[in-house]
Amino acid sequence: MNVSVILPTYNEKDNISALIDRLQAIFSANSIRGEIIVVDDDSPDGTADLAQKKAAGFSNIKVLQRPRKSGLASAVADGSRAAQHETIIVMDSDFSHPPGAIPEMLRHKKPGNIVSGSRFYRGRMKAPLFKMLSSIIINRLSRILIDEQIHDYTGGFFVLDKVMMQNAQISSTGGEYAIEFLCHVVKQGYTVEEIPITYVFRKKGVSKTRLFHDGPRYLKRLWKMRSGCRR
Repeated sequence: MNVSVILPTYNEKDNISALIDRLQAIFSANSIRGEIIVVDDDSPDGTADLAQKKAAGFSNIKVLQRPRKSGLASAVADGSRAAQHETIIVMDSDFSHPPGAIPEMLRHKKPGNIVSGSRFYRGRMKAPLFKMLSSIIINRLSRILIDEQIHDYTGGFFVLDKVMMQNAQISSTGGEYAIEFLCHVVKQGYTVEEIPITYVFRKKGVSKTRLFHDGPRYLKRLWKMRSGCRR
C-alpha cells in the first residue's frame, strides 16, 4: 500500500526524530510504500532543522516550513496538497497517537470510508484528569448534537483518501477542525470506521491545547455544526 503520513509540528524537537524513525520501521516491516510530510509552523525550537536533517538521508521525507504559526487545520490541508499518494494518514507528532496502530487502520481502509483511531470506542485514554474530562464532555456533546454513531470527534488520528481532505471546506483553525471535518464527510455520504487506540499523553514537549483558551472555540464549532452534518 502507498501512503502519505502528515505530521503537523510546532516545537516538537524532542519527538520528531524518534517518530520519523518509528514510522520508517513500520513502513519496512509492513511492506508499506510510505512518505512522511512534516508541516512545521516556524518552530523556534529547531523542529524543522531536525526534520530537514532526517530528510537529507531519506528520499521519502518532505519538510514544509511555513513562515508563521498558522494552525493545525491549515497544516493538514497543506500537507495533503503536498502528498504524492492518494491515501493519507493524519496524526499528532508527540506519540499520543500510537504509530503501531497504523497497519491495523490501513487494513480497514476501503474506498469511500475514513478510518479513525478512537479513544472512546473500546479504546483508552491515558492523560491528566482535566484533559480526559474535557475530551469526554466535548465528545459526548458531539454525539448528542451531531451523530451518535461516531464516538470520538476530536481524536484527529485519521486514514483517509486525499480527495476527502481536499474537498472539505474547513473554516476551523485548531484541533476543532476534526469536528468540522467529520461533519463534512458524514454529510457527503462517507462512512467513518473507528478503530480502538490507546491514547497516551505526551511524555516530551509541551501540549498545545489550553483548556480555557481552546475550549470555547471547540464548543462554538460544535454548536455551529449541530444541524448541518446529517445526510
